[in-house]
Amino acid sequence: DTLDKKEGVRHGTYTKEARTIKVNNIEFRAIVYIASKNDIGKPRNGYMEKLIYGANYFKFGNEYYSYLESLK
Repeated sequence: DTLDKKEGVRHGTYTKEARTIKVNNIEFRAIVYIASKNDIGKPRNGYMEKLIYGANYFKFGNEYYSYLESLK
């Protein structure tokens, strides 16, 4: 409920969905937030660095790390 409020689910900023994701060839069920507005834009300062830190911390692999780096 707290994250739903932060992500603006009630206001339609994001929708919340259950999806299957794959990390290192292992599938997990996860709750994901999907932006309602799909305009391509530049992420705010520090956002990509947090994603890259998380990808390294959870050992998502070099391919994903390189992909994130390419988006900076």
